[in-house]
Amino acid sequence: MFVDLNQRYGGATQETVARIQNRDLAVQGFVVLAGSLLTLALTKEGYAFLAVSVGYVAVAAVLLSCHHDIVIGLLGLYQDTLCKVGAEEGTENINWFANRYYHRTLKARHLRDWYFGVMILGAGILGLWISLDGIKKDDPYKVAKYVIWCVSACCVPAAEWYIWYAYRQRAKLHEEMHRHHENLDQKYVNTIVLCGTALTVGFIAGWTLGRH
Repeated sequence: MFVDLNQRYGGATQETVARIQNRDLAVQGFVVLAGSLLTLALTKEGYAFLAVSVGYVAVAAVLLSCHHDIVIGLLGLYQDTLCKVGAEEGTENINWFANRYYHRTLKARHLRDWYFGVMILGAGILGLWISLDGIKKDDPYKVAKYVIWCVSACCVPAAEWYIWYAYRQRAKLHEEMHRHHENLDQKYVNTIVLCGTALTVGFIAGWTLGRH
């Protein structure tokens, strides 16, 4: 049985749509869950340490979101290849992944990296700050809580780094499609990662010095 180009393109489109929905659900889930954790930690007595979970939620959300994002890019490369094959065979088509469309689409997608990175940075640092009040000097689980807190502090810059990694993967796919260097807003994406890491490390260093 021969599957023609239109059927293959349609199947890839369905997969892309499903992954876009799942990618956005991961971001929405982070916003809802992080907001709930921070609200609970701030308003309920004895729940302050619960805010440390925001760092872990951030890493989980970024892993899910960026995984779908990279696969979406691969599907786009596949569809672009199908369109080029169809053009060679004389099939009339409009390639959504042609440079005139995809370049601007990818640039608009970078806005998502911005707001996702900012949300993770803000919520992560706020969660780390709030959760410190949940670690008491006479707490028998103090050491374990410090370990959990430190790992959560590492999760925030790790999440920012993975956003940058997904961006670079999409940029490489764009380059493979159109045979030119793709460096849209690269310096700005690097700025997000570096600032996020610097702020998190600075916060940890300041807190450590303050405790001593």
